[in-house]
Amino acid sequence: MKHRFEAIGIDLGIRRPLTCSDGLKIEELNLTKEEKNIKYYQREMSKKEPGSKHFLIAQKNTGK
Repeated sequence: MKHRFEAIGIDLGIRRPLTCSDGLKIEELNLTKEEKNIKYYQREMSKKEPGSKHFLIAQKNTGK
C-alpha cells in the first residue's frame, strides 16, 4: 500500500485570514478566550524586562 501526500500552499492575509492553494478559504478565525489571553500576555512579556516580577507574572499566565 503506497501513501500519497500532496503539498498545499497557505496564504495568511489581511482581507481573508486564510487561503489555501487547493481553494479552501477561511473567512473568520475564531479565537477562544484562552488564546486571546495568551496573545495579550505575550505582548506584555515583550515589553517587560526579563526576570522582573511583572515579566514572571505575564510568563506564568501564558502557560510557559
